[in-house]
Amino acid sequence: MPAGWGEWSPFLDYRGAELVPWLRAADEAAEHGWPAPVRTEVPVNSTIPAVGPEQAHDIARAAGCRTAKIKVAERGQTLADDCLPAGSGARRTRPGRKSAGRRQRGLERR
Repeated sequence: MPAGWGEWSPFLDYRGAELVPWLRAADEAAEHGWPAPVRTEVPVNSTIPAVGPEQAHDIARAAGCRTAKIKVAERGQTLADDCLPAGSGARRTRPGRKSAGRRQRGLERR
């Protein structure tokens, strides 16, 4: 018997086995329900598409999030598309803060 609702919103460019974990999570939420909340707020990040440094910065600042996952290449792009010139500004981190990963960076405040 269903316990509630579940949401499944896969990205349009994903196919086959890539979709399975998302669908399972949606099924679990709908069939078993949600656990009791442990907090009242959850900070989120924004995802910035693979665009030039200036546009990435503008999108990140407009999102209003403290953290952004910056895509440095999309499917079909080459390694050259992934390599930005040093000092371009798209990969800055806040001073004294470690990066959460190659593609996820804290946004520097200006």
